[in-house]
Amino acid sequence: MDETVKQFSQKTKDHAAEAKENARATLDQAAHTVQTAWQEAKNKMPNLEALEAYIRENPIQAVLVACGVGFIFSLFARR
Repeated sequence: MDETVKQFSQKTKDHAAEAKENARATLDQAAHTVQTAWQEAKNKMPNLEALEAYIRENPIQAVLVACGVGFIFSLFARR
């Protein structure tokens, strides 16, 4: 019985490590996507009036970028 508990514990640790690795990869990909979108937005928006027009034309992209930036900031704030 004790060996079964040890095997279960090891499998749980292995799955947790795999989940952590997958989460890190997903986070890295999301950070890259947000950074790319941010750079594209900065290159396209030389002033605030143009930024406002861009947001009005692309509200979904603007919200997704804002959510991504907020998510990344929250991750850094937890550390």
